Amino acid sequence: MEKEIFVGDVVVVEKLSESEYDKIDVGTILVFKIQDKIVVHRVVEISDKKGAPLYYTKGDNNKKQDDIQKLFYNMHLH
Repeated sequence: MEKEIFVGDVVVVEKLSESEYDKIDVGTILVFKIQDKIVVHRVVEISDKKGAPLYYTKGDNNKKQDDIQKLFYNMHLH
């Protein structure tokens, strides 16, 4: 992720309240945890899953988007 955030940078995050989820759009940087690893990736696509947003993410330096899609809960906005 080296378009805006470089290796070694410090990232400050704030957990969104449910009423703030509509702030997440394509291009928003999200912070999430996969197992014990913290991931900082950009939203590249948003779809709908039974009325809930489903976020597709990709690291800026990755060639393909992440295999795992993120549901709207436990997201942090950069």
